[in-house]
Amino acid sequence: GLPCAVCGSPPPSAAHHVTGDKLPRDDLRTIPLCYDCHQGPNGYHAAKRTWVAANGPDYEFLPRINFLLYGE
Repeated sequence: GLPCAVCGSPPPSAAHHVTGDKLPRDDLRTIPLCYDCHQGPNGYHAAKRTWVAANGPDYEFLPRINFLLYGE
C-alpha cells in the first residue's frame, strides 16, 4: 500500500527484497518499488549497476520505509 520508494509512483508496488548490504533476504527487509523501478528496462533487476548509480544502494531506503510503516 506504499508508493514506490524511488520515484513516488502511487500503489500498487512490488516488494523488493533488499540484498545490497550482503545480509540474507528477509521478508521484513523489503522496499516498495513500482514495476518500472523494479523490473522495467532501467529497473533494479534489469540494470542493477545503473539503478544503484542513479538511486543509491537499495538498503539505504530501509530507514525511510520503516519510518513510514512504524514511525521509527
